[in-house]
Amino acid sequence: MATGNSGDTAVSVIIIYIRLSLEDEDVRSGVKEESNSITNQRLLIHDYIKSNPELKEAKIIEKCDDGYSGKRFDRPAFQEMIELAKRGEADCIIVKDFSRFGRDYIEMGNYLEQIFPFLGIRFISVNDHYDSASSHNQTLGLDMVFKNFVYDSYSRELSKKAHDAWVKIGVEGSFRSTYAPYGYRKSKENYHKLEINPETAPVVREIFELRLSGYNAAKIARLLNARGVPSPAQYAIEHNERKYGQNVNPREQGWNSCSITRILRNEKYAGNMVNMRTKSDGIRGKMIARDEREWIKVEDTHEAIVSKEMFQKVEAMLPKYKKPYAGRRTNVFCCAYCGKKMSRSGNKTYYSCRYGETNPNVSCYRFRVDALTLENVVLEELNSHIQRFITEDLQPHEGKKSVRLASKASERKLYQREMESIEREKTKLYEKYKDGKFSREEYLRQKRECDTKLKECKSDLLAAETETENSEGTAEEIAERESVAELIRKHSDLDKLTPELQEAFIERVDVYSADRIKITWKFARVFGE
Repeated sequence: MATGNSGDTAVSVIIIYIRLSLEDEDVRSGVKEESNSITNQRLLIHDYIKSNPELKEAKIIEKCDDGYSGKRFDRPAFQEMIELAKRGEADCIIVKDFSRFGRDYIEMGNYLEQIFPFLGIRFISVNDHYDSASSHNQTLGLDMVFKNFVYDSYSRELSKKAHDAWVKIGVEGSFRSTYAPYGYRKSKENYHKLEINPETAPVVREIFELRLSGYNAAKIARLLNARGVPSPAQYAIEHNERKYGQNVNPREQGWNSCSITRILRNEKYAGNMVNMRTKSDGIRGKMIARDEREWIKVEDTHEAIVSKEMFQKVEAMLPKYKKPYAGRRTNVFCCAYCGKKMSRSGNKTYYSCRYGETNPNVSCYRFRVDALTLENVVLEELNSHIQRFITEDLQPHEGKKSVRLASKASERKLYQREMESIEREKTKLYEKYKDGKFSREEYLRQKRECDTKLKECKSDLLAAETETENSEGTAEEIAERESVAELIRKHSDLDKLTPELQEAFIERVDVYSADRIKITWKFARVFGE
């Protein structure tokens, strides 16, 4: 395996790491040269490998994160790469430049100066002319530190500029989405302005008129499907828009109550533009909904399809938005024919496929199943699996052995909770540091303390898992058995298929009919496939 100071050591396995983030969206649309595109990064790295005799015979593994910010180090492919390195299944990691590896220069320095040398990983950044094998155990140096600092500062500045730009767009009332809403098209003179689409605008106007005359959303959808009026999805497919993918069957994308309701609630049809409805959730970059008071609404930015009076009358007829559910709303039942979620009727007597309810062109058209019959079938299967688990697994492990396992389980959970707490603390430290609340030295000092605690917790957790694994099987199998046992104790009443039971034990239920289903359990090792 290559080490940090061995310039002529043969390399057997190379991981090439490629990243393209949403920050590079202009590359996707072809506005800029594709200097950071996936293809360009791949070609540049492969050319570099071919030009180096010590690398060109090595096995190559590619890891690619498409659409992930460089500020984050919890990227899926990045984590897979690090796991390979930890297991000793790679000798070398190659990237196009440091910014592709990450834009947090402190965390990146930790990998390059601490983690990779410890693991014996050779690190190469092609465009930065950096190769750890020829660094002779020296640190990155002032030039590299400064370059990494520029990357990090650029990322934060880019985020601020993007926010300011979107605020400006919102105030101007410009339309900047990729696709115009159904009923409109983008103006050829001004790509950021909407104009009426003469083909689809009459359909939108009719939808509002039908709602005012007393038709509900489902009836409107059935009427349009019966007349063969293209839905938004069908229209997009017919006009070669890629929004709905290339392998979608247009016949299965007809009107439904949701597509009708989305149109009836969209204020753009009254000539108003509403922007800034979402925002980034801090350093992690996850998009969340803004409070309605933060929205930016500009009236009369484009020609209206319906009058404001009509829009307001229809809006008053629609049911009010329900208060967001505090937890995750559980629905495990799926239509086996189209794969989409099934909905429970308002009186809770049956489940139906919402997408087939209004479209006669699909195999699940008006597909309904009696709710009580379906739930009883699933409950019977669940009880059967639980009783078998109790008989075959719980009872043989009763006594001192089960007490010891329960103790070990509690010990492992304690370590896991402590590790999660430390990771959260590290994130808070970084945010405080970037906000200037304390110096770099203080940040590094506190981060080292967190890293030391984290290392100790990981070591203790590994020891606990190894001890249990040696006596009772793999850690995954033990964890599943313990989880099932704990859930059985928690849910002692198994007379009704409650949302809590569904959430606890079931991944999904594919429904063909009331007595023909396929259940995917959350605990496949215990319950079987």
